[in-house]
Amino acid sequence: MFDKNRDKPVKLDIENRVITFNSLTDFEFSLASRTEVPAHKIADLIPLSTEELRQEATNIRRVEKEFVSVLSKSLEEPGSIGRLMRELELQYFSQDHQWRSIIGALNRQDEQCDEFKKIALVKYMQYLNSRQDVLKSIYSSKDGDQSATPIEAAADAEPEANAALKETVIFDDVTRLDAGAPKGDEKVRLPKGETVTVSLPEGEEMDRSLSRHPFKLLSGRHFYLIDEAGADYLLRPGKNAVGRELDNEVVINAGYRDVSRTHLLIEPVGTDAALLTDLSSHGCFVPAQHLVHATEEN
Repeated sequence: MFDKNRDKPVKLDIENRVITFNSLTDFEFSLASRTEVPAHKIADLIPLSTEELRQEATNIRRVEKEFVSVLSKSLEEPGSIGRLMRELELQYFSQDHQWRSIIGALNRQDEQCDEFKKIALVKYMQYLNSRQDVLKSIYSSKDGDQSATPIEAAADAEPEANAALKETVIFDDVTRLDAGAPKGDEKVRLPKGETVTVSLPEGEEMDRSLSRHPFKLLSGRHFYLIDEAGADYLLRPGKNAVGRELDNEVVINAGYRDVSRTHLLIEPVGTDAALLTDLSSHGCFVPAQHLVHATEEN
């Protein structure tokens, strides 16, 4: 976990201005407001056509995959976050809220700032989520319910066309996803990129959702993830990457299109708890009563 109480101040030179952060908590607080999309950027997006909005979404999704890969690897390889972030092109980061300058300043720091780097990456991914939400909202308001058409047409399209449409499923499924997100059943969406602890009595099942698809997590001496068709997936000790990508420890049926290639990480803890880290585009939802607290790892 991050040591948010570390007492060694960190100084970052951001656009020729030196800013001192006395703790990780101070740094995280300073980034909280930077996860929202600036009003001027929203104003710039509103006049765009649906095709231009789809292209914007595609660009975000491509960049987001790079960040998900970095975060996932950093969780699996402690101490690697600095190297992994330096390998990213600074142009991947928006200049909104000085994000590009902040990341550049962090990249100039040594491994003593690795925890700050991870927080910055998580918060930037949350900023990208906010941009996606804005794009979805604008897109769905264009020409009534036009957004429902492409997904139906995709079923009969050629594989190449299907691949392109999958990249923009964030738009194609906007109506279904909004309707399918858990409501009224006390489920909460996990914060993207942040590790959260859930508890459940040994041998019991916890209802959860990957995007709009219901899954169950079964605790005990061995943990299992169970999909809506009843297929069960054994979770190994340690971190388990879950998603449609074949490299994951848990490979979900490719038919669950709204499940990301790497959707989340699950790490069993004992026989009655687990650590969950959402890495997805469409979210993970868990019952509020099982949520213990947010846990940020190093």
